[in-house]
Amino acid sequence: MKKLISILALVASTFALQGQSINNSGAHIVSQSGTYWVVDGGNFTLKSESAANTASMANLTITSTATLTLTAASVLPVSGSWLNNGTLSSASGSTVTLNGSVAQSVGGTGTNTFSKLTLNNAAGITLGSNITTNGILDFQNGLLTTGAYSAVIGASGSITNAGTAKYINGKLAQTFSASGSKTFPIGKGGNYRPVTFNYTAVTGTSVVTAEQFESGLTGTLPANTTLLTSNRYWAISQTGGSDPQYYVSLDATGYSPTKPVVILKKSSGGVIESKSTTTPNYTNSALLSDFGDFALGELLCANPTVGGTISADQTGASPFDPALITSVSDPTGHTGTLEGKWMKSTTSSTEGFEDIAGSSGLTYDPASITQDTWYKRVTRVSCKSDWTGAAVSNVLKMTVSVTSVGGAVTGGTTICSGSTSGVLTLADYTGTITKWQSSTDGTSWTDITNTAATYTSGALTATTQFRAVVKSGDSDAANSTGITVTVNAATVGGSVTGGTTICSGSTSGVLTFADYTGTITKW
Repeated sequence: MKKLISILALVASTFALQGQSINNSGAHIVSQSGTYWVVDGGNFTLKSESAANTASMANLTITSTATLTLTAASVLPVSGSWLNNGTLSSASGSTVTLNGSVAQSVGGTGTNTFSKLTLNNAAGITLGSNITTNGILDFQNGLLTTGAYSAVIGASGSITNAGTAKYINGKLAQTFSASGSKTFPIGKGGNYRPVTFNYTAVTGTSVVTAEQFESGLTGTLPANTTLLTSNRYWAISQTGGSDPQYYVSLDATGYSPTKPVVILKKSSGGVIESKSTTTPNYTNSALLSDFGDFALGELLCANPTVGGTISADQTGASPFDPALITSVSDPTGHTGTLEGKWMKSTTSSTEGFEDIAGSSGLTYDPASITQDTWYKRVTRVSCKSDWTGAAVSNVLKMTVSVTSVGGAVTGGTTICSGSTSGVLTLADYTGTITKWQSSTDGTSWTDITNTAATYTSGALTATTQFRAVVKSGDSDAANSTGITVTVNAATVGGSVTGGTTICSGSTSGVLTFADYTGTITKW
């Protein structure tokens, strides 16, 4: 038999074996041993042009002294096991298809690097060594179970058509030569648990490896945290890159969170940290830079124990538009996503509070008000169904000062010089009387220390105007309308001259009235 095979090898350099066209560059053989095709010694090149003119090989073995080269147009279907103990050279564009109907394996001591690898076996394919795909890893049917090995995707490679019942059951490594996002279609135990990994920055070429496990993350959880994915976690690591910054999205299929979800990351030192997430895809909100084991957790629902403080009291004239109420210190002691509302009262600092429609957040800009109003902030965590037990801030007062109204002074009269004004009364005013004023020329005013609503002057010798000054809160002071007290000069009788002695029946002669002040009303 050996002699016959040697003769065949010397006679022809090309063998048509089950539709394959394999060129033998040396005096070596491609032989069939039972259900195995054996590439035994020398260099062989597969030049099959398309899957249409190829039939599947059964089990394929490349011996330690052989090299099998797949050209760019070649398609090599294998329905049995793949064992490479020699050398495999896969040109870009070449395709290996594993399309058996019973479980297949890929292994050997040689390096199994493919351009395109198509997996189409419902019974599944198991690795006995690492494999690398530099082109497309195409899932048509079945699982790729890696065991102790890894499926590696090159920097320009990709994975297509993966999904439920078509994924990597084990360890997947993908190569990043720059920032970008890649999906890791991985799972375990019949469960598809994909991970999306997104580098926003990395220096050098990084190989990121991910594997999913159907068991709970072990270790001490952060305070106020429970494990959501109690039977699921992912191990993620990288080699080769430096200064990484990334986001990772984890799969929560099968779980129905009722509380805020966090990513739990267990470092190599065993410490588990809680990282806030976005929803609903559960991606870390802040960039990560280190690696470890990952799971999803839930924050226990706990309202703040401290309501924080707000600032500040304000005063203004009606209508008063208070400035933004700011948060001096935020609420603390809570577990969960914080949410707030604002309340106001026009009754007092302790009673009459009502919700302000549409208010939220830690700060608030009040609308214009026309009366004294009190404000406070109330906060809770969003996982609470009502506001029972919510935390309350301090209370602020917005004071509305009424506009000053000066009113009018009554009681003015005409007096004689040296007399007092009599009682002057201020009426119809709003605010507080801060002082009275007087003026003898209507321009220059002299302050009078008097805050009562009535005033009586001292002795006046000149006509004088009087007014009051009124002020309400922070509003501008207002002057009342004034009143004039007219002061007449004092009456002086003077003297009459010209009297003399006359006979009865004679006239008096001229009598003269002099040195008088006032008006002669009669003789």
